[in-house]
Amino acid sequence: MATEHADDQRWKAKYRTLLDEQAANDEHADQLRQAVIRLSHIVDGASEELDDLLHELRHKVRFGGSTEELQALIAQIDSVCAQLPDSPLVSANDDVQPVAVAEQAAPTTAPPVSLNGPSDEDNELARELAAQKVEERPKAAEPAFTSISERVESVLIDMVSGLNVPESVAESKQRIEKTLQHGLNWYELIATLEELSLIIAGTLYEGEKDYAGFLQQTIGELAALQELVIACQQSEYSQSLQGKALEKSITGVLKGLGESLQETDIEQMKSAVQQGLNEIADNMQEFNSAQERSALELQENVHALTTQVLQLQQEVAQAQKQIDQHKRQATTDPLTKLPNRTAYDNRLKLEYQRWIRYQRPLTLVVADIDFFKKINDGFGHLAGDAVLVEVAAHIKESLRKTDFAARYGGEEFVLLLPETNEQQAMIALEKLRVSIEQHTLKYEEQEIEVTMSFGLSAYREDDNINMVFARADQALYAAKQQGRNRCVIANQ
Repeated sequence: MATEHADDQRWKAKYRTLLDEQAANDEHADQLRQAVIRLSHIVDGASEELDDLLHELRHKVRFGGSTEELQALIAQIDSVCAQLPDSPLVSANDDVQPVAVAEQAAPTTAPPVSLNGPSDEDNELARELAAQKVEERPKAAEPAFTSISERVESVLIDMVSGLNVPESVAESKQRIEKTLQHGLNWYELIATLEELSLIIAGTLYEGEKDYAGFLQQTIGELAALQELVIACQQSEYSQSLQGKALEKSITGVLKGLGESLQETDIEQMKSAVQQGLNEIADNMQEFNSAQERSALELQENVHALTTQVLQLQQEVAQAQKQIDQHKRQATTDPLTKLPNRTAYDNRLKLEYQRWIRYQRPLTLVVADIDFFKKINDGFGHLAGDAVLVEVAAHIKESLRKTDFAARYGGEEFVLLLPETNEQQAMIALEKLRVSIEQHTLKYEEQEIEVTMSFGLSAYREDDNINMVFARADQALYAAKQQGRNRCVIANQ
């Protein structure tokens, strides 16, 4: 029996270990999926054929394409990339193979990110690694990186400019901004990313430290408020005791006077009454003085209590204001001022729960600016930013108060339209598409024509929270295949 119990415990321990390993593998796979999706955006616009293949790759990575499908798709992407001018892929005739380049480019060590913020040793290590990487430059990597360097710089500049950092890492932020302004090369990329990770760690640490300090200060102020409340209660209790003492004293005097009235000598009676009245007067005077002292003490305590309560309210309001500001920064795209991916995820959960509860129409839209890479290449990244801002403004103007739009990533946007079926959404999106198509953006005396493609789908019976995005994304892919600048409803 004991042996069976021991075996049972071993199997349970093994099962828990496998569950932990599975959870870790799932998290690792999710991070790899996100990395592939983001990296694929970097080369968008290089060619229409490659754009279509990359869009299909993102779709399969997000929603679980089979290994065979992914291998076939990657082979197609390799074939198309090899035909591009200034291709990052190294041909078989080159002296250095792509795998070798990757091995040379990969960092051998990474500086540890301390939870207590970046120390001087961390920053020194980052600089040493940067110097080491300059000495170990892979010959074939720099030409490959040149073709995407501007896009990488643009992404990093957006990221760094949106960081509100504490003084402890402000110098590191300025150093990264200076590097990016002068142009980023392959040999500086890894060191820059490592230093950026230290900045983010330091910012998080400072935020946690400030919040902990505020909580500690608040706890101290609440303790002081408790002491004042106790003092007020004691003052009130003291006044109660003084009233009872006065009442007892007067009762005693009156009892003595009653006994004095039994005397037959008038003079003795007069003397006893006079003595009793004097004693009552003295007791009243002492009581009034004590009451005045207690009232003054109570008034001072109440004033101090009121002052501290008001101060605490102001500090809490200021802290709430800062929290709200940080929350807005964390959920707002710094360029377009639309909600970002995090805000979208939160809103989607809310709208999905409403849809489950009430079963009212809910349509999701995935939208993408056509040929955005060509705009960046032809007019510059600042012009590309202006296009993103202009398109975001068109989207905001077209929405109802109940609708929601977010910048999903790169030139891709996502919309949630409650109380809207697919046909109603199609009408609204066509108006938005036409308004974008007919609007010519002027940037530094240059005219930029912009079009946009849309894929949409409504939630259907038995849908989980992610199914509708997969259908809308597939509809967007169909819109691209059909010539772009159109709205497509997902197939039933």
